Amino acid sequence: MPAPEGFKLQLVQVLFRYGARTCSEEESSLLAHEIDEASSLNETHGYEQLTNLGKLQAHKLGSCLRERYGDFLGSSYRPSDVHATTSEHDSTKVTTQLCLAGLYPPAFENIWNSEIRSVPIPYHCVPRRLDALLKGPDLPKYRRRFREESSCNAKIRSKAAELMEMNELLEDKGVPSLQQSDFFGWLKVFNALYVHQRAARSRLPDLYTKELFEQLQRHVEDIYDLMSLTPELRKLQVGLLLKRVHDNAAHPANPRKVYLFCADGPVLAAFLRSHRVDRELRCPGFCSAVLLEKWLDADDRAHVRMLVTSGQSDLFKVVTLRDSGENGFCRFEDYKSLTEGLFPSDEDVDEILAESAVNLKNLLTTDYVHCAASTSQQPSA
Repeated sequence: MPAPEGFKLQLVQVLFRYGARTCSEEESSLLAHEIDEASSLNETHGYEQLTNLGKLQAHKLGSCLRERYGDFLGSSYRPSDVHATTSEHDSTKVTTQLCLAGLYPPAFENIWNSEIRSVPIPYHCVPRRLDALLKGPDLPKYRRRFREESSCNAKIRSKAAELMEMNELLEDKGVPSLQQSDFFGWLKVFNALYVHQRAARSRLPDLYTKELFEQLQRHVEDIYDLMSLTPELRKLQVGLLLKRVHDNAAHPANPRKVYLFCADGPVLAAFLRSHRVDRELRCPGFCSAVLLEKWLDADDRAHVRMLVTSGQSDLFKVVTLRDSGENGFCRFEDYKSLTEGLFPSDEDVDEILAESAVNLKNLLTTDYVHCAASTSQQPSA
């Protein structure tokens, strides 16, 4: 959809989920009674790693962004133009690398080896237990507040009762009981089925049916709604990300042209719901993405436009935000008023990090894979 006459693009920010991956070890254990480990995806790729399909999806997303914004970005990679941030998972790191490779195919001046058609581009991440930017739904303070809300909120209790009915159905099919699990356990069940559904040449579990999968997906969509039920829950999940996105766009002398943020599905879901968008990407799939464009009109007034893509095609759909006008554009001031109530204060961030205890000695002296178990920190989706 073309921009109004006189509008000039200033900045693009992209929040996207990783590409198709294998199950985590915990997700695999839910289907261990059905899937022969020797023939599983994990035997080939390892736990929670991108599959070949996921690698193709990630590179294609970058290529689609290049096709859409190539004139704006220019043909050559310039370090000052792009900043990429990812959560600390192999799946998000590799997705970010491949997306960058698709976004910046080597121009003549960037070719450093004629046989390797790729430009090395850095990305940035922090330890997951300190990542209030892209791992908010997994941090202890959010989990604690969600448990507290669950104990008294009628909507959450009603959904929990519905899930217990489904738990009996899954138990009959051999899935370990989720009676003592919270909503995050149900996300893992859905992920386990989704991974095998999306994987090329992967045998689907015997319990899988289209009807069962669609029923689970509707439950997951409802869970994402409940995870963002209150302003406080939205702030704890994505408040810092909303502020970062706003500040990137608000800075008049920002030299960047594009920011990339790669995260988990719950982060995309909470980000959209924090913009009061609850009909698009209700259950974000592999390599689905949310784009925020900043434009200046002929009078140098700033405007914002949101787009989404499912990750299953190269189509970008304009999203209607509150107070948006022609072609989905809304004034920057209106966009700020939509989200600024969720921006955390410095004190809020200090409190979040204070509950996210990290054994710095382990972090600095031990392979993180081996010390992660001591943190009891599990990825949400």
